[in-house]
Amino acid sequence: MIISSSNLPSKGKLSPIELVDLKPLTYKQIVKYNSRKNTNEISKTIWDIECILSDIPCYESLSAYDLKSLIFTRKYISATFNDKVKVTINGSLYHFDVSDLSFKEISDELLNISAINISGTVLPFNVPTIGRLYKTLKLLEGNDGLDLRFIMIATSLGADTNYSQVMDALSNATQGDIVTIDYLDKLINDPLNDVVIKGGEAVVNVSDTITDIFRFIRINNELDRDKIINK
Repeated sequence: MIISSSNLPSKGKLSPIELVDLKPLTYKQIVKYNSRKNTNEISKTIWDIECILSDIPCYESLSAYDLKSLIFTRKYISATFNDKVKVTINGSLYHFDVSDLSFKEISDELLNISAINISGTVLPFNVPTIGRLYKTLKLLEGNDGLDLRFIMIATSLGADTNYSQVMDALSNATQGDIVTIDYLDKLINDPLNDVVIKGGEAVVNVSDTITDIFRFIRINNELDRDKIINK
């Protein structure tokens, strides 16, 4: 699957790469991905990048704003050939169309920010690349007290190259600073919308679907018995 960067949530405004070539994961790649039990969101995201994206040419230069949509899309094309996806929720089987999924496009409001004043420290701001985000994730690997939302904000403020200053500013943030960080959080995080599944009352968190999509390979694809050669 060839995706134009202009069709990603960042609309191609943050990456020099014009086309992204996503191929279905091989059985070996899926086995490797499923072989590790990640203990927190940081280790899980590192593993997603290393297993799902690392073989895409120049993936480090893609915008981190597109991270979840790229991971979901590659997992999806690896799990089914169809536009209709079957998932199980609380033991019940539901269907949804891939066309029902929507990703929030990056806003001009976010793109116009050049710096943020936190705790009296003015920090330059720009939406990070996946490569920059990965560097910060590796710096914080094993830290159970932080999540991807925080790390995305920290990286956008330069934690990948100016770690101590950025982390000190964020750690000392109070009151008005927290409101500023919350404003930034709403702009830079959560590019994925929830989906109401047709034929059911369930609202699906797409992040959960990203996590579980490989479980659905068997229910989304029938066995081709012509591939079984008997004695």
